[in-house]
Amino acid sequence: MVFWSGPTLKARGKSLVEPFHPDSIDGAAYTLRLGHEYYVTPNDKASNPQTVTLARLASDEALPIPPGQFAYLMTDEIVRVPTNSLALISIRAGVKWKGLVNVSGFHVDPGFWGRLTYAVFNASPATIHLRQGDPIFLIWFSDLDGDAGEYAKTPKAPITKMDVSILNHVAGELHSLDGLATKLRETERELHDKIVAVEKHTHRMEILAGMLGVALLGVLLRWLLAAPETPQVPMVLTQPPAITAPTPLPPMTPQLVPSPLPDRPKQVAPLKSPPDAPANAAG
Repeated sequence: MVFWSGPTLKARGKSLVEPFHPDSIDGAAYTLRLGHEYYVTPNDKASNPQTVTLARLASDEALPIPPGQFAYLMTDEIVRVPTNSLALISIRAGVKWKGLVNVSGFHVDPGFWGRLTYAVFNASPATIHLRQGDPIFLIWFSDLDGDAGEYAKTPKAPITKMDVSILNHVAGELHSLDGLATKLRETERELHDKIVAVEKHTHRMEILAGMLGVALLGVLLRWLLAAPETPQVPMVLTQPPAITAPTPLPPMTPQLVPSPLPDRPKQVAPLKSPPDAPANAAG
């Protein structure tokens, strides 16, 4: 496999690239420009990600590729690869250094004819802006050891529009790391704002409660001051009676008390024996 040199590209350029500009030759590569059709995957800022589809740039119009998003970009030139050749594609170094990475195939088949579609990814933390007509892409041509023959592409007409079927693989919202970080910061900011609002509300309630307490205290004091005075009954202090010494009792003389006489024993009458029973006369 031999890569074509700059002079070879200049000599055969009109059959390879349309429109061909000799000043677009860069060493052994040819520089291709950004065309009109493109697609950028929607991020969380899109109102309805499912409705985002192909878009078209006007001449010299710019497009943004947010960080962490994919894009399909079509070239402005129509490329035709001979059936005995193979082409390799890439992105210019100046665009790569911004963070735009080529994630599409790196070769173009023999016999291809049409505008090239590049799949790119913004790996940088910042949005990359491109303008229609900017020199962004590179293509190299090389010889095969023979003609591809029946294995070569045989299009009947050049490809001039982007194939919408490739959008089905990346349709819908794509959550990038930058987008997730942005959402996290927004959530943190919203939470902080809510905490500040709650603190302010609590502070206002404390002030209101203090004012209400002072008002109630004032009403209570006013009520106490306005209440009629209760007449006070003078207290008469009486002097306790004097404690006098007890009168001494007269001395007590012992008195003789006669002791009671002992009881005399009572006489018990003797028991009389019963009279003898009469003898049985028959006896």
